[in-house]
Amino acid sequence: GLLAHPVHAAGAGAAAPVAAWLVCPVADVDAARADTVALGLAVLEPFIRSWLAGERTRADHEAAARERLLEEIAAGRDTISRATVERAVSLGWRLQDWHVGLHVRCGGTAAAEPPGAVRARVAEELAREGVRVQVVADREGGWAAWTSSV
Repeated sequence: GLLAHPVHAAGAGAAAPVAAWLVCPVADVDAARADTVALGLAVLEPFIRSWLAGERTRADHEAAARERLLEEIAAGRDTISRATVERAVSLGWRLQDWHVGLHVRCGGTAAAEPPGAVRARVAEELAREGVRVQVVADREGGWAAWTSSV
């Protein structure tokens, strides 16, 4: 069998939504051993919650940095600084090509899915049609992206 323990989103305790599950396979163990494993999962949960919160903060920070960079590039057009170009190149962005900006919005059942899963699926579908996109920034209900002439 399996023992599972919820990892709630940071900030609201047990009332918060479940962000992840800690699961441990337990086969052929007695009740005392299963209780020990369950206690271990409960002890581990705050550390996993903290790590998940840190990862979310890091992802939010990186998304904000990408969005600021895109704004700098759009505002500067042909006169962007070397530092801005270097930051863009470090993210794998090609600035020397022609670009078309996209704003992709999700609705229906896709809006309830994790953003990364939807982005990946849309990018795969576009690539299948010959349109390769660079996802830049999350936006409310979707994300900003571009496709290049190369």
